[in-house]
Amino acid sequence: MKKLGLLLISAMLLLAACDLSNADRNSGVEEAIHARMQSGETDTIQLGHLTDFEWDEAFLFTPYTPEDSIKDEVGIKDPSGISYRDDIQLLVFAKDEKAVQYVEVSREFGDLTRPNHRKLKPKNDMLRIYKDE
Repeated sequence: MKKLGLLLISAMLLLAACDLSNADRNSGVEEAIHARMQSGETDTIQLGHLTDFEWDEAFLFTPYTPEDSIKDEVGIKDPSGISYRDDIQLLVFAKDEKAVQYVEVSREFGDLTRPNHRKLKPKNDMLRIYKDE
């Protein structure tokens, strides 16, 4: 009976871990976004110029977004802890309604916003950099 209980607990932990691993953190895109925000040379970022993987939708989550909202929108648990952080924004890329990559965007050099709050698609992939000065 003990073995069955341990087996069930192990299986549940494994399933929970798999839920977090279906999207990988993309440090290359993260660094490229931070470099553009820090340079101050532009007030927009086109995601298609920074990504080398396939995606058909991207979601931008602001600080303190509840974990349930992220799970409902993209089907993954909050990989960054943004639900209790105000130092980052979370950008999640999806392909065929499944999260494939995510980026933690530091707010040190400003915030990212979506023009007209539209969904981000490869044909509509522009984010604006907003700096509170």
